[in-house]
Amino acid sequence: MSKIKQLYAKLTKREKNIFICSFFWMIYSLVAGNIHWFSHDWSFQDIDKMYTAVSLIGLVAIFAFIYWLFCMFKYTFNNEPSVTRVVKVCTASTLMIIIGLIAQPRTYGSLHTTADTSQVPQQDVVYLTYSTTCEFCIISEDTTVGAIDRYVIATGKRVELVDIDQDNPLVNELRNHIRGKGSLVKLHGNDITTIVYTQGDGKGNPVKAPTETIYRYIQEVSNSGR
Repeated sequence: MSKIKQLYAKLTKREKNIFICSFFWMIYSLVAGNIHWFSHDWSFQDIDKMYTAVSLIGLVAIFAFIYWLFCMFKYTFNNEPSVTRVVKVCTASTLMIIIGLIAQPRTYGSLHTTADTSQVPQQDVVYLTYSTTCEFCIISEDTTVGAIDRYVIATGKRVELVDIDQDNPLVNELRNHIRGKGSLVKLHGNDITTIVYTQGDGKGNPVKAPTETIYRYIQEVSNSGR
């Protein structure tokens, strides 16, 4: 520890800024990307608070990343240290940034097709189907994305998003198992679990499905067949 303090004391102000930003980015990413190891028994309310905290700290981490880029540019092109020192500093800080990028939780932020549409549905994979022309899907788009993002961070598992209006082997097979365009589907053995996650008001009008409700549907489908 004393050697680290000595090395840190020898750094210039800009070098310290570079290392602080890259270290903060790495630690944030490692924590955010591995929360699922600790959140098995958390309630949705706890997960929701955790997701909010991660999102807010993530904004700070993004600012740190941008500031790191600025500092790296200034350090590389307007600096006085030797080339060897510049290479060492840049290599060490860039390594921390790369570790952070790898550790980042793979949340979505918006609905888009992420599944491999060239093959039929795979066993034990949760598929979430949606349509850009479905009023029930559209009205619940933000809560659907919010539920998926919370689920990904809380469990470390993926949800494969599929645009059901497309024409490909995956969609053609999933259409045989869904009861609505906004559905969750999972194949396990010879059984299939499917739930419609969109909601109506009883008169056929679409209403926004709560984030918690969609989250629990994803959880239910994911746990089916175990």
